Amino acid sequence: MKLSLVGKSEVKSTHITTIMNAIYSCYGSCGLILIVCDVKRKQLKVLKKFLVKEAGTRQTRLLYDVSSKVITILIEGMALSTTHWLGLAVKSYMMNNYRLEKGVLVASFSQAQYPQAREIGKMVRQLKVEVDAGDSLIVYKAQSIQDEKERTVLIIDDDIVAGDFLKVQLESQGYQVHQAYDGVQGISSCEELSPDVVIMELNLPALDGFQVIRNIQDNDALGSQIIVLSEQRLEKDVTACLNLGVTEYITKPYSPVELEQILNKVLDETIDEVI
Repeated sequence: MKLSLVGKSEVKSTHITTIMNAIYSCYGSCGLILIVCDVKRKQLKVLKKFLVKEAGTRQTRLLYDVSSKVITILIEGMALSTTHWLGLAVKSYMMNNYRLEKGVLVASFSQAQYPQAREIGKMVRQLKVEVDAGDSLIVYKAQSIQDEKERTVLIIDDDIVAGDFLKVQLESQGYQVHQAYDGVQGISSCEELSPDVVIMELNLPALDGFQVIRNIQDNDALGSQIIVLSEQRLEKDVTACLNLGVTEYITKPYSPVELEQILNKVLDETIDEVI
């Protein structure tokens, strides 16, 4: 068994790359167990011995990212049913010996269905955000290609014509699109839908765009990326939005092709915000 540590100084995407490389180096099917737990090197060595005992002769790899506290266990040639059983054993072991901060997620992939980086990110998000501490074991089922395309976008804009035009454009590209027409409705819809991306105007009734951005960014249960699509062109507005954590700022009128490219880029990089 190999034990790998990822230091705090390394960028978040490094851990995803490490996981992906480890998965693709497996032969045949691969069992995956994800755990969130703050552990030390000595504790990882003890956990490694436990896994060697439980996994038997199967090639097993243990990865740990210090900054995100995510432990990744990969077991070569292990089906989902066996991975599920091992996940229960690992969960019980972690609860008895360490401070288990979240539940445990298990999955299994055949060589023909190895996950993409975005899907790994969704697993970690599900584990870190949606599960109460230590009381659950999630059995993750790989999404189909169609499901992967149906990512959710929320448009917040009081200009109905512009919003409808953008909605049609995005739906033609396979996105699930929802609309809100003022700041209050936008926050409510975001909390209800937890969209992958919010595309919003700054000039909004009820609550202005800056208030909406702060509310979304302060909600730890949301992992939505924010793209501002606004008539506001002042440099101070652009700077203020970026300082609040907005991913992209686009001014109107805009190029639909440019927006599509930016949206694809944002979705591809969502993984870095997850872990």
